[in-house]
Amino acid sequence: MKLLGIIMICTCSSMLGFMQGERLRQHYDEQIYLKKIVMLIRGEIRYNCGVLSEVFENVSRKVKEPYKDIFSQLSGSLSKGDGETFNDIWNSTVIKKLNGTKLFERDIEGFKELGENMGYLDTQMQLNYIDLYIDRLSGEIEDTKDKLQGSIKLFKALGIMGGLLLTILII
Repeated sequence: MKLLGIIMICTCSSMLGFMQGERLRQHYDEQIYLKKIVMLIRGEIRYNCGVLSEVFENVSRKVKEPYKDIFSQLSGSLSKGDGETFNDIWNSTVIKKLNGTKLFERDIEGFKELGENMGYLDTQMQLNYIDLYIDRLSGEIEDTKDKLQGSIKLFKALGIMGGLLLTILII
């Protein structure tokens, strides 16, 4: 019975380490996808010169969930024109739904800032600000990539070592 308990403790703590490492990898993948989405928005603004509701509708057709739903709702809200500011629509539609993704709080805040600055700028200023955001996001992606391998190994090792320590304390 003791042996079974030791095996279960080591397995569970190891799995916690592996899960934490996988969470970090998913965050990295989500950052890359967010960059792709922002590049799609930039392309739609640059080449179609459309209004933002059309831009977001076109982007919604090219992205996966939950982003598809986010940009579709954003387009619908902008098309209605209920008198809300773009910033209010962006925050109520986009930011609330991003909390369910693997993005960290700093990523969501950066995306929130992007929306705050897109709503009132002319086309060229929007493109310049999007380019600035992409550069900043690329730097964050590189930082995450640099930390990724070391952190994953660390989480795995901590999970295994924590399980072994706990079994030694139990014995």
